Amino acid sequence: IAKATGEAVLVVTTSGSAVANAVPALTEADACGTPLVILSCDRPRAMRGAGFGQMTDHAGACRAFVRAGVDLEDPHDSAAAFRAMRDALAAALARGLGENPGPVHINVPLGGRFDATEPGPPLCATTREALGDDPGAPAAAPRRPGRIDALAHRLPLRPGLRGLVVAGPECALDSATLADFCLRTGFPVIADAAS
Repeated sequence: IAKATGEAVLVVTTSGSAVANAVPALTEADACGTPLVILSCDRPRAMRGAGFGQMTDHAGACRAFVRAGVDLEDPHDSAAAFRAMRDALAAALARGLGENPGPVHINVPLGGRFDATEPGPPLCATTREALGDDPGAPAAAPRRPGRIDALAHRLPLRPGLRGLVVAGPECALDSATLADFCLRTGFPVIADAAS
C-alpha cells in the first residue's frame, strides 16, 4: 500500500513474536525508502527479561531496519509524560517521513490483561488536560463489564456495518456467545491459534 500510494502505512502488532512478522516488510521498506510505521505492543520494562510469557525483544527485532525507533516509557499519568511521548513520536516520524524516508518503529509498553468487553477507567484530569479536554468536566464513571451479547445491544448495529472480531488466547467469552454475536452482526472472526 505504501509503495502504491507513497503515503506512510501503519502496521500494528500484538505482544510476543508477532513483531517478527513485520521484519520482511521492514527490510523491503528500508531498502526501497518506503514510509512504514510499525507499532508494536510490548510489556512494561519490569517484565522484560524476567521470563514473562509472550516476550520478544521488539526494539531489537526492528532496530537494523528502521530510520528511527521509539521505545516509549512505561505509562505515567501526567501531562508532562504525555507531552514527552508526543515529542518523541513526532521526532521519530519526522525522520521516517523526511528527506530519507523509510520505516519507523514505535514500541508501546502496556501491562495487564485487556478485554474489549470491559471498558477501561476514564482518563484522569491531567491526561484529559494534556489531550485538550475540559479539565473541569467530571470524569465519566467507569461502566461495569458486560458480556459480548450485551455489547451487541449497545452497539449501533445496522445493515451494512462492517466490523471484525479478533479473538486472542485470553478471550473471556465462550465460543457459543461469540458465534451468536458474529452470526447477528455478520462480522468475521480472526482467532489466535491459542484462543
